[in-house]
Amino acid sequence: MIQNTLLNLLKISAVFSILALAACETPNATATADTMSAIETANSKAAAAEAAATDAKRAAEKSQAMADQNQSALRALNDKIDRMFRTISRK
Repeated sequence: MIQNTLLNLLKISAVFSILALAACETPNATATADTMSAIETANSKAAAAEAAATDAKRAAEKSQAMADQNQSALRALNDKIDRMFRTISRK
């Protein structure tokens, strides 16, 4: 959730940066090259942030699956212990 929010904010800031840079008039080729370099840098940072968010999401999903599996195993163990005590108390 937080990763998605951060990713969206980064994307929005990259878009605004690109629009701001595109709106500027460039008097020569050097300024145009600088603008293109800034755009490429912003795009690469956005791609890196997206990759990090994707990795974080995968890790969170894996952790959730492991927690669910552990909870299920504990529930099964608890049921088994309850059955053992019922058997012992009958004798």
